[in-house]
This record gives sequence, structure tokens and C-alpha cells, in this order.
Amino acid sequence: MNKKILYLDVDSDDFGAFFREQRQRIVNVSSQKLYRNCGQFIKKICLFLGIHIYSGFLSLIYGEWKKHIEEYDIFILPSRKSAKHALKILKNKKVIVYYWNLYTDREMLPSEILSNNVFLCTFDEGDAKKFHIAFVDTYYFPLEKGESNSYVSDLFYIGVNRKGRQEQLQALTNELSRTNLICDFKITGLEGINDRLTYQEIIEKIIGTKVIVDLNRTNQIGLTLRPLEALTFEKKLITDNRNIANFKFYRKENIFILGEDNIADLYEFITSPYFRLENHYKEYYYFENWLERVIKYANY
Repeated sequence: MNKKILYLDVDSDDFGAFFREQRQRIVNVSSQKLYRNCGQFIKKICLFLGIHIYSGFLSLIYGEWKKHIEEYDIFILPSRKSAKHALKILKNKKVIVYYWNLYTDREMLPSEILSNNVFLCTFDEGDAKKFHIAFVDTYYFPLEKGESNSYVSDLFYIGVNRKGRQEQLQALTNELSRTNLICDFKITGLEGINDRLTYQEIIEKIIGTKVIVDLNRTNQIGLTLRPLEALTFEKKLITDNRNIANFKFYRKENIFILGEDNIADLYEFITSPYFRLENHYKEYYYFENWLERVIKYANY
């Protein structure tokens, strides 16, 4: 790839650091945080003032990248409102705004940032149709599968606490209660519990399980990371995303759709062999290939 790309994100946790490290493995790609390291109090004040009063306040917490914009040809911005002043800084540059998550009021409204030099795209085909922007899927990385001969669990789930998720996981536990299958389910963000895992620890959990459980937001039809993790590490998937049957990597032997497939067949699904797919199904979602697609779609 000849063009120099700066990919900015707002993730300050271990997950963000892991993804930035992986993105930077691609030649001519720099992946940095939108914000500089500053105190949480200062950051919150500048975010509030910048989002609600005057966007220029956001520049006070932006990182050193803003001093080096002439070094890059293309910029990829997060869709969060905290990136809106970056659009002004990059007014005459080629910019891609990527909606990594389903649209919420935390994101910039697509209709407000449409311009000739900004290409908008989303991982969710429903949001793409709703806001008349491009659908470009999501991406992952060519990570090593690791050892998978010995399993720690049969089913693994980790996710933030959202309405209905505890009930969904409990229903799965109840369905499998008469079996000897081991369920390792973790909901983060519960009051009084601090049990966050690093992303490397999550990968180790994935390597040590047979089946990944994937629970989506209401109305979401785009892929979370869970299907891509399942594809990469060759694990079966249980998901409530009915739209997954429309993706090319879908195989009934590997993916069980809650609310669609017969729950009575769940045990047989879990204990039956994984159907191994050809590598090109994985490679399609590799970050480098995603990057080439989105740049091509943007005509940059």
C-alpha cells in the first residue's frame, strides 16, 4: 500500500492498545489514539465543552497526530462526537469516518458531516440503509490459533451488561443443565464487580473453548467481533444475530442461530465436529484487505 494512512480511535483500554498494535503491522499505517494522555477530569471537561458548546475545546485533548497531518494521505476517524473537531482540522484532507458500532446518540449524525472529502461507512447494513452511507463490514487480524487440544470450557461468553443478556445466558445454562458441558459466561460492568479481562486473556479463553456465544444489540445485523474470532480460531458460534445466515462464511454445522434453529438440537450442535472452511473466508476480513476495500469504495 503506497498511501500513508493514519487510523485514529478513542479506545484507551487494553483492547484499544491491542488493536492499534495489530493495525500498525500493515506497511504505511499508523494507528494512534485520538486523545493525548491527560487526567480524566480534564478530559471529561473538554469533551463536554467540545461536544456541547464549542468543538475547539476538543483540540486541547487531541494527541500529537494533529501536528503531523501533512505526513499522511488518508485519515480514518472514529464516529464518536469527540472526533467532530478533527473533521475541521482535516478539512482539506481525505477522510473516512467509520461507524464501528451501531449508531447511538454518542455518534456524529451522518447527515451532519456529509461533504465531498469525507467518506462515511458502517459495519452494519441496517445503519447503512438508514443513513444512506456505505456498508463495508468489519475486520479482524490473522492471529495464531494456538493449542486447542485441551479445552477449559465448552461455551464461552464475555460482554458488557445490557438489558436481557443475563436472561439469555441463563436460558442457555438451563437448556444445558442436564449435560456435562461447562459454560464460562462473564458479564462485565455489573455493579460492584470488577472482572474485566485483557484482550489477550479473552483470546486465551477463546482458544480454550469449543463454542463462542455472541449476543447482539437490538436491531443490530452487522457482525460483532465474536463471529470473526470464531472464524479465525475455528470455533463454533452460538448467536442471536439472524442475519448471519446471509454471510458467505455461514455454515449450519458451525453456527447455531438462537430463535431460528431448534433449541432441542443445541447439544448435538455443540458436540458435533467443526466444519473447516477454506482460508479465503478468513482472509476477506483481515484488516489489510478491509483497508483496501474501504479506500477503493471511497475512491481515494
